[in-house]
Amino acid sequence: MEKQNLLKKAKSAARLTVTLVLCLAVVLSIVPIGVSAASYQGYKWVRIHSKEEFDAYCEGALTKSDGSISSGSEYETGHPASSDWFRIMMIYDGDNYFISGNNSCNDNLSFRGQRVLATYGIDTGKNEFKTVSGLNTPYIKYEGHDGDNNSNRYYVRFSDNDKLGSKYWTMYCKWYGIAHHAAARCDFNRPGRDVWDWKDDANWWSYQTFQWSGDKVRVFYNISGSPDRGWEIEGGGEIECTQAYDNSYFKVYMGVKCDIAVLTNDYTVNPGAPVNWNSVTVDSGVTVNVPSGATLVIDGVCYNNGTINVAGGKLIIRSVLDSSVGVTGSSGSITVNAGVLLVEDTGTLLTRNTDAAIKFEKGSLVDVEGIAVIASPFKCSSSAVRVGFGAAFLLGVTPYTTTSQSAYNKAWIAGHQSSCLDSLCEEPAKSAVSRVLGNSSVVSNGIFYMSPWMSITTSEDESSVYSFWNTLPYISVYKSSNVHASLQSMMRKW
Repeated sequence: MEKQNLLKKAKSAARLTVTLVLCLAVVLSIVPIGVSAASYQGYKWVRIHSKEEFDAYCEGALTKSDGSISSGSEYETGHPASSDWFRIMMIYDGDNYFISGNNSCNDNLSFRGQRVLATYGIDTGKNEFKTVSGLNTPYIKYEGHDGDNNSNRYYVRFSDNDKLGSKYWTMYCKWYGIAHHAAARCDFNRPGRDVWDWKDDANWWSYQTFQWSGDKVRVFYNISGSPDRGWEIEGGGEIECTQAYDNSYFKVYMGVKCDIAVLTNDYTVNPGAPVNWNSVTVDSGVTVNVPSGATLVIDGVCYNNGTINVAGGKLIIRSVLDSSVGVTGSSGSITVNAGVLLVEDTGTLLTRNTDAAIKFEKGSLVDVEGIAVIASPFKCSSSAVRVGFGAAFLLGVTPYTTTSQSAYNKAWIAGHQSSCLDSLCEEPAKSAVSRVLGNSSVVSNGIFYMSPWMSITTSEDESSVYSFWNTLPYISVYKSSNVHASLQSMMRKW
């Protein structure tokens, strides 16, 4: 009888949730973000598609210079000065790497860029995107015109703790005693010399020529009387300075500072009109409360690096709720207490921290119609978990740090049925125990994956571990525990 009552309650809650979502369709387009967030300094990046766009950026400031690498500051607002430095993101090697580095970069014969991680916010499929920091990308300033190649030359200056650094990117050529000799050996020194030691001599080149081909740029040093040396992509993020640079091109984004909504203090969603979030980050140690009568809708890519506590309210994920790569402690925790968590068809819930607390308690309903990846063990107490047709609930795995968030959705799974789960996730080599207590139920019509590292108990005592299938109050799933199996073979019903 208790099981039937729980199932009846779950179905009723699901109908109410669906009705609510339909009613919100018009309302959400006019509801403000509703976050009293800190003014956090992020960056808005704009794709540059041609030399003309590059020259015109910031009102032509990239075509004039004060002639000094040691003067100026980062451009922020207003009319740019000839001494201003501009933030640049150069993406390469199949969009997998970007140039990034502090003053403390080692100076050797090559440069290895930063891997593009899924939670950086870099989206090369868009002409504009925002990141929560400058990601230690370098700065450039116009130096002069390269008449030989009808292109402009620029200084490239490194960041230091994500601010304008004190060193710049340069090249050192050892001439073997013969000035401008064709056999010159190049040392790709990074970050080069200090900005107060910038004058060129017979061996040092402090500026680079940017030459455009279509919507990408190649970078080289126009050395008089000797073959030019350029940035050559070697693969695996490595760049060397060689003569064979003709096929090495970079995508270019220019960045300006912008405010990013980051919650740095505890926040409560007010009951009443739904609040929708787009590009909001919950900082580490911060708790977001969604009380009874309140509704929080994730309508863009957001990050939970703290805790979301759905205390009688509703959390609806229409887009992506993720947590940043490398978060620790309780970061990324979610508690649903007598509330509703709905992951819509277009929604994605990603957790990356195996120590985060995931709890569904006191008659809550968790309805996954999209994708939910739960890295940590979870606790389900007198609550219902539903996984819809074609949806996925993945337990005890972590998303790859470099896999795009767009891969973790219902449409991607439907279009890649022959792919294996290990193309999306990995299993941490860590044993864990999940608890399913009281009159709980788990019903899945889609993918229900549970890592073989994970066990289930129906007791608060972790030492009391039983068979998942014999002790749950109610269970109806097609369980898979082989991360190498195809997504199609895991799916119960499409």
